Amino acid sequence: MIVTKTKAAQLVGITRQTIYKNIKSGKVNVTIKPDGSQGIDTSELIRAFGEIKDISNGDVTITTRKNMSKGVNSDVNVELLEYKIEQLEIQLKASEAREQKVLDNQDKLLDTIQSQSLALEHVKRPGIIERMFNKKD
Repeated sequence: MIVTKTKAAQLVGITRQTIYKNIKSGKVNVTIKPDGSQGIDTSELIRAFGEIKDISNGDVTITTRKNMSKGVNSDVNVELLEYKIEQLEIQLKASEAREQKVLDNQDKLLDTIQSQSLALEHVKRPGIIERMFNKKD
């Protein structure tokens, strides 16, 4: 973001005269805006001064070179975490499919046991006399 020299001075906590001295000495480079006016890119302020303070809305946000590099690392970390989440979702779906298969097999086994139990109920058991004399009626 390109800001005016006055705003640039506010962002780095120095006077406007000091900004002009830094421009003249070559410490800070000026950017020409599309309308032809001059300004200073905030990335240039961070390069030259190490940090800037955003005093808009009464809040103070400090951006430093270290914070900027953290932004790059956090982007990589976000991508890594997204990949890990994707892999965990795949594992979860596979686990749910295996669990469903086990439940289906259990249902089949229970059905088999139940049908076998019903079949056994219809088998005639020998009465007491048949058992005593080993006879059949």
